[in-house]
Amino acid sequence: MNLESTRLSLHQRLHAVADERHKVSINGIKTMVKSLGAPQIPDLSFIESPEYHPYRSLYRRSNSVLTRLGINFENETVNRKVGIGTIWIKAIDNLIDQGNFESADKAVARFQNPQVNYDEQTAKEPIHFFTEAVKQLVELDRYDLVISKFVKVYQFVRNSHEKSFSSLSNFLKYREEEVMLVTDAGYTGIETNLKDGQKFKEFLLAANFFGTYFDTLLDVKEDVANNLYPEPNKSEIKDLQLRLLKSTLVLLKFPSVYPEYLQSLYRNLMHIV
Repeated sequence: MNLESTRLSLHQRLHAVADERHKVSINGIKTMVKSLGAPQIPDLSFIESPEYHPYRSLYRRSNSVLTRLGINFENETVNRKVGIGTIWIKAIDNLIDQGNFESADKAVARFQNPQVNYDEQTAKEPIHFFTEAVKQLVELDRYDLVISKFVKVYQFVRNSHEKSFSSLSNFLKYREEEVMLVTDAGYTGIETNLKDGQKFKEFLLAANFFGTYFDTLLDVKEDVANNLYPEPNKSEIKDLQLRLLKSTLVLLKFPSVYPEYLQSLYRNLMHIV
């Protein structure tokens, strides 16, 4: 077997493993949904699309990271909150990207009533179903706190739809604020289900900042072509590279998570390939 065929064979095996992981994540989300006991469940085939790949598997990665950090947590509860919550975030984000603010606003408006209500609309429209599912998973004594943070994330993203920036630096400030809001909302949602989970929040921030800088560095040419911001100068690129380096150094404080995080990064790169 020559080197090229060996490379192709390895590539195929890696994709086969990735496909199997996707199936596990998809089935996991569907099982969580069924466990909610809703009278009717909408069509869930949308979560099988490639764009949902990083979201539908996040509960498994979070589970692994918590375990590697030595943090005790309520396994099933955390998995459901992370799994269903991240699908909701992606579904809402899609509506915003499509400019479908009416549907997004109506879904978010359901949060005003903490009483869970699976109705005809939730049986047909996934975004409304997952909104009610998020409500169901939030403890009543923390409902206002948790939901207010989710709504704040929504308002921030909604108000930034199709926004352009005067520079790469300003774009990074926006992305950094988004990372802070999303991380805070996500951690607050599961905080009471963790024992001494502050280390997990620190890791989440570091990982999310790293991912943001890494993606931005890869996407500069595309972002400029899409008029997101003007062509950055050398100083701005160096600043971005420095931020990426600093976030990498912060991640080095969590050696127990290296295997999981590197595997996750590699799998995402393989997914792109």
